[in-house]
Amino acid sequence: MFLRANARAAGFVDAGQPFQATYAAAFEGPRIVAVAAHCWSGILLVQAPERGAEVARAALCPGRALKGVAGPYGQLAPVCEAVGLPAPVERDTLFSLSLDRLRVPEMLARGEVICRRPRADELALCAEWREQYLAETGLKGDRDEAEKSVALWHERGL
Repeated sequence: MFLRANARAAGFVDAGQPFQATYAAAFEGPRIVAVAAHCWSGILLVQAPERGAEVARAALCPGRALKGVAGPYGQLAPVCEAVGLPAPVERDTLFSLSLDRLRVPEMLARGEVICRRPRADELALCAEWREQYLAETGLKGDRDEAEKSVALWHERGL
């Protein structure tokens, strides 16, 4: 999900700007069998059912901090070992949901609440939440980074 969204937002150029990354892929003939991207944020994204260690090492951007790795749980141990990070000890299923189980929240369906983008005067609160998210997920972001992320998303209409 993040690999595709970042590539769509920024292409395959890496100048260290938001959504940009250094990408590496492994091929079997014309077919891509593994991909990794070391993102502007310091996260290494992987989709590598095979050759994960190889693409992970190849994607690392010199001079960019490596803050963590994200990808399918079963693929992470060899990737973490290859880049010198501890293997994951628990599985985060935050983004796992079968589409047949997806439901509109009842209060939203009944019109008791609405879902909307934040207004400019709410961005400070959103940055506070982002800063807490960064801390809780171990990404170690600071307030400045949180504010920049929230401002960028707001500017892009996200």
